[in-house]
Amino acid sequence: MKTRLLHVVPPWNFQGSEQLFLTLAARLDRDRFQPCTLLMGRQIRLAKQLLDAGVEIHHDDKRAQLHLTHIRRIKSLIAKTQPDLIHVWNAPHHPTHWLAALQQQVPVIASATPPGLPLTTMQRLARFALRRRSHGYAMMAPVAGDLRNDPVDAIPMGIDSAEPELSADPAGDSNDRSAGANAFRDSLGIPAGARIAVAINPFVPATGLKDAIWSTDLIKCVRDDFHLLILGSGPQRWRLDRFTNQTKTNDRIHFVKDISAAELLGHADLVWQTSRIDTDPSIVLLAMSLGVPVIATDLASHRQLVVEGETGYLITPGGRADLARRTQLILDDETLQKRMQTASKERVKNRFPSQKMVDCYQRMCLSCLRS
Repeated sequence: MKTRLLHVVPPWNFQGSEQLFLTLAARLDRDRFQPCTLLMGRQIRLAKQLLDAGVEIHHDDKRAQLHLTHIRRIKSLIAKTQPDLIHVWNAPHHPTHWLAALQQQVPVIASATPPGLPLTTMQRLARFALRRRSHGYAMMAPVAGDLRNDPVDAIPMGIDSAEPELSADPAGDSNDRSAGANAFRDSLGIPAGARIAVAINPFVPATGLKDAIWSTDLIKCVRDDFHLLILGSGPQRWRLDRFTNQTKTNDRIHFVKDISAAELLGHADLVWQTSRIDTDPSIVLLAMSLGVPVIATDLASHRQLVVEGETGYLITPGGRADLARRTQLILDDETLQKRMQTASKERVKNRFPSQKMVDCYQRMCLSCLRS
């Protein structure tokens, strides 16, 4: 008998887990699992990708709110799918969905909270409810280690190497993709031939986006062809806008939206990951799979992916001048950039195969059911 596995998917917070979720949902063994997905919010692009992969989907387009009425509504939607196992994605950032899932009489899988990320009151309440329940549960983390003393199953990340998405129609010819890239640059006022760095992170202080803005100001002093594209969301957007105005980098920094991380990375010469705490490193893995060099802060979650001097560089958290200097090294040396592109794809192919991640995830699901 197949296990009906329900993925509860709140809106993503731009840390890259979306690509890991798509890989797992599409590649689960259909002889043992019947995947279905409850999408929160208007995630049209994700819904289409899931349907193409043959995954059953359900929608809840209403805005998430932190009150009991919303929890009861989510609980009712989950119950209608009659799952044997529930996985709440991005759980640390959406405790209401977690609380609703815990009220079902089935095991629950939830994402672990990185050790440096502070917990809100609602998140603490959800974690307390998880520990008190009588049914099985598991915590999934993309890196090894005991996070907040919970029983964590460390799932090795995996992804397939792919060509960057430069247009809405990846199947189109090279001329179509080139036209799509030029149209995207024109929409942002970026001239042809400009060098582009991409930063994808939630708009919170711990992700170090102010460091990225400061480094852009330093680079602006020595080259006039550099632009930074930032994709994310969060409560601190106004602070980033204010800091951009203060550093007078409005013409070099562009906040983008309505685009997937994979498509945005298709326009990048390199990727900046400036987080000051260990978080989900999926964006780094996605960038490497697309052959984009990465400059990341020297944290445990990044060290397992980036090889210093081969696939990118590791810098001290908060090292704005070092970030600017390393960026210059890559942009000024075309041979180095191409070597890093090749090395990144090879490392992902050899060290982070997607099938290994899928196999470990399936074993975790079966173990959670047995518990």
